[in-house]
Amino acid sequence: MKRFSFLTIVTPVTCLVAGLAAVFSVGVFTSAHAAEKLVCENRSDIIAGLASTYAEAPVSMGFTEQGTVLEILAGPDGNWTMIETLPSGKACLVASGQMWQGIVPDAKPANTAF
Repeated sequence: MKRFSFLTIVTPVTCLVAGLAAVFSVGVFTSAHAAEKLVCENRSDIIAGLASTYAEAPVSMGFTEQGTVLEILAGPDGNWTMIETLPSGKACLVASGQMWQGIVPDAKPANTAF
């Protein structure tokens, strides 16, 4: 299911919308298309766009060995988006989906002998 159009993710405040819209005129981002085209913007613009359009907010994050930050944003309806943020503050949409479920790990996993 295709969920994102470039213009619904990036806030209208961005002056680059018109120029970037032409570049991304195909207009739809899904994980299957991630290798073909990336939607990248200022992290704050992506976070604001996902919050206003899909009611998504950060629910988890981690640092990569390459020095980037991976974040999962999820909404109350189960929609989710993964973004990767570079040290420069530019973030790219990596994947999106449905049926996000937050899982709290056990304090001591049952399959360990410790």
